Order: sequence, then structure tokens, then C-alpha cells
Amino acid sequence: MPTESENVRRSRDVVRSRSRDFLGEALPANVKLMTLTDNYKDIANGKTLLRLAHLYSVGEHPTLSEPAVVDLKKVFSAPGLTITSAEETSLTGNQPLKQMDDSKLVWKTYDPWNYTGPSPYDERKYMDEASLTVSLRPMELRTFWVTFE
Repeated sequence: MPTESENVRRSRDVVRSRSRDFLGEALPANVKLMTLTDNYKDIANGKTLLRLAHLYSVGEHPTLSEPAVVDLKKVFSAPGLTITSAEETSLTGNQPLKQMDDSKLVWKTYDPWNYTGPSPYDERKYMDEASLTVSLRPMELRTFWVTFE
């Protein structure tokens, strides 16, 4: 009869044998894959919802608080999960990001203390649609409708 430690080892072996890594390249250390779901494929023309999040705030860490660049083509390049297209959307995925930005009110702001350090409010850099490369600012979440082959 196997001992408890043998059973634990066997169950770990089963889990390892059934898991699979679909990423072609690792995400940057300061970026987390928040959402990857095809729950909405019936209403999104078969597309998959992808959401990425920057994990650090401005000044929280000397290097990990910097903006992170993610090349979606390199990250999602493994067989069975190769990205073919991506459209950046609002956080909820209900409208294209550029359309949302074009229609929102822009407030006049100022810095009363003349702060010259890094700003979490720099202009948004949209995804490069040709290379599918996106830059995430500190604490920023980005949402995409993507297609895979």
C-alpha cells in the first residue's frame, strides 16, 4: 500500500502531465494576464477577450514601476494559441479604445506643487496595430478582442 508521501508525489506528477504552457514568451515581470476568455465569442464574432494589468504603481519599485512593453505576437506564439489579430477596447470591451478617448471630456488640470517626477497621467500610447506591441503604464489595465489560430 502506498504511503501518503507517495500519493502526494503521484498526484503532483498527474497535475504536471496535464498542464500545458500556451505562452511563447514570458510576460514581463511587472505584467499579469488578468483575463483570457472566450465566454463572449457568440456576441464577439468568435473573438477572445484578453486583459493585461501592470502590477506596480509609480515609485513603488525602482525598475518594476516603469512602463512595460508587451509584444502580443511573441507572447502568444505557441502552437494552439497563436495570435492573428487584436483590437484594443475600453476596459469593459464594449467599444474601441480610440473611439472612447475621442468622445470623452478632457479636463484642464494643473499641478499646484510643480511636481516634476513621473506622472501616471501621461498620454496613452495606443497599441501598435502592425506589430501588436502595447506599452502598459504603472497600474494600467488594457483590454483587447483577439483572434487566435
